[in-house]
Amino acid sequence: MYTGGKSDYAKYDASVCEWNRFVKDFFRDKRNTGFRYPLRAAAALWQAVKESDLPKVYSSDLRERYKMLLAKKEKSFSNFKTFKENKGHE
Repeated sequence: MYTGGKSDYAKYDASVCEWNRFVKDFFRDKRNTGFRYPLRAAAALWQAVKESDLPKVYSSDLRERYKMLLAKKEKSFSNFKTFKENKGHE
């Protein structure tokens, strides 16, 4: 958005880069392979980190810090069906 000579684009671009780096690091961590929906787990962690005063980077200790959140999310994720799963039940 352009407002009076100032652009919010650089701010937006930086937050997207933070998210991209967070997801890449999340998927590089071999301990995250057990999630049925790993991208949703990464998004849940990212949301928690964004709302905190923590650095906006992935670290393996986030799994421990937010293990209850992840367990709750993983349980709620299992209630969702993927497109493939829904297609078989039409």
